[in-house]
Amino acid sequence: MPVLARIALLCLLALVAGCGAEDSPRLFVASDPDLPLSRRVFAARANEICYSTKAQLEAAADRLFEGGGEAASQRRRRDFVVRYGVPLLRRQTAAIEALVPPPAERGTVARILEFGNKAVAEVRRNPDLLVDGRSPGLAKAGRLAARFGATECRL
Repeated sequence: MPVLARIALLCLLALVAGCGAEDSPRLFVASDPDLPLSRRVFAARANEICYSTKAQLEAAADRLFEGGGEAASQRRRRDFVVRYGVPLLRRQTAAIEALVPPPAERGTVARILEFGNKAVAEVRRNPDLLVDGRSPGLAKAGRLAARFGATECRL
């Protein structure tokens, strides 16, 4: 294939690769992990991380409680939070911390992560907060994340 034809084909492929839905978060994703992401891409990646965490929590609960999580004793639910919930939430926060937010949003993201880390520590000290679904710290972090666009990060 002639050189000009190859260049034209590569240009066409590059243009097609950049096409997609207007709200597609994967447009113009930074290939360098040290480059900041756009707010939309950052929120989309955070949503993927949080969705994955929720799926892992649900799968672990299904295995542990055999689909009857509501009927499980308070003690078993507390043990679940300590053994699965807290470590998964820590990994979720660490994965989001590894993303590079847009420079203008660094303060907002740091605040969300600060609330998230404090909430996980709070739940670790008192697992009943998550068992009973009344962790004010997680609720606050979730509200802030949702306002940012990471709606999957609400518990």
